[in-house]
Amino acid sequence: MARRPQIADLRGQLAVHPDRRFGRRPLEAIRGVVFHQTLGDFSVQGIAKYHVSRVSHISPGVGCPGICYTFFIDTDGAVYQCNDLEAITWSQGGSETPLPATRRNTNFLAVVFRGDFRGRGHKGNNPTEAQLVAGRALWLYLRDLLGLSEDSLFGHHDFGKPACPGTRLSKLIADIRSEGLDILGNLPRTRKGWQRALVRLGHDLGPWGPKKDGVDGQWGEASQAALVAFQKAEGLTPGALDTATSVRLAERLAVLPVVKKPPTRRRARKNKTDSE
Repeated sequence: MARRPQIADLRGQLAVHPDRRFGRRPLEAIRGVVFHQTLGDFSVQGIAKYHVSRVSHISPGVGCPGICYTFFIDTDGAVYQCNDLEAITWSQGGSETPLPATRRNTNFLAVVFRGDFRGRGHKGNNPTEAQLVAGRALWLYLRDLLGLSEDSLFGHHDFGKPACPGTRLSKLIADIRSEGLDILGNLPRTRKGWQRALVRLGHDLGPWGPKKDGVDGQWGEASQAALVAFQKAEGLTPGALDTATSVRLAERLAVLPVVKKPPTRRRARKNKTDSE
């Protein structure tokens, strides 16, 4: 397991709402970690006060239960824990979720970096080298602690917020996700991806979809039955589109023999011309 980085515990020391409290979840519900930026040079104490105030953009007129991130990484690389891992913070927002059968806040844990970083359609600075080092170390620790796969690190942009967490942190996320992961290209990301993986492994999903192979993005009884059959055969807990199952699917797909498709007429003509 990755070594636990130095983390200063601020739980119980930051501003909280007088009446509201975050919901709770078991650690097993956490399916991913999400990197954010503060979009300004704001301290962890300042962010907490803003989030619980009535002017907060997250809960205008009322205020949030507390700071809406679990961890805060300062410009000097200092890491602060702001909430319990079990707290369902109101951090992701947006209109999307990058994993099937997940909820934006319930199934993800938020890490925010202090700063206003340049990104898509947004001018700004870059995170410090100390922040990048601290972010990588914190991810490795959380990955092992929560039993996550390499593909479980996301940016706020994966939830429909394109400018967050900025270009440099997005590159760090991409680098981390690809490190040492031969199965990355086989990990199912959508319902169609899950269906396609099951079909490639020989499961019958019925005559649905454009190719009549069951790959249509609609998760019905046949898809669920195939999923459960695969999970039982692999000794996995049956029923859910979870991280353990996605990784096992990818591992099985990665060792399948590559089937070369016959050349199209256009390709055949081109190859003939090139050889002349």
